[in-house]
Amino acid sequence: MLPLVVSGQIIGMLDIDSVEYNHFDSEDEAGLKALTDGLC
Repeated sequence: MLPLVVSGQIIGMLDIDSVEYNHFDSEDEAGLKALTDGLC
């Protein structure tokens, strides 16, 4: 889960799941972090 942060306050969480165990890696995490930064 990645926090959605606006003005230093957490306003929500982004939760992305996979049917495969340990499917996401640090590269995926970095891309999703960039996405959440862009959303807020």
